[in-house]
Amino acid sequence: MLGSADPARMALFDAEWQPDEIGAMPAEDDRARLLEALSNTPVEVDELIGATGIGPSAMQMLLLELDIAGRIEWSSGQLVALRYE
Repeated sequence: MLGSADPARMALFDAEWQPDEIGAMPAEDDRARLLEALSNTPVEVDELIGATGIGPSAMQMLLLELDIAGRIEWSSGQLVALRYE
């Protein structure tokens, strides 16, 4: 069965195969810049990326951290806002 697998997928069966690097980790000041850019008004993630200069992978990581901590809420269309306290 594996002998007839698509050659393009052979890396998946290679014991030495390693996944691609996920992306850059957030910089020290990225969290502060993101929190400053967020408000109670929902905003698109792409707009946050443009306003803060934080890369997409680091932005997703930071938003996940804030989501787990219960500090943000998501709206339809990938809109995010600070949670009312």
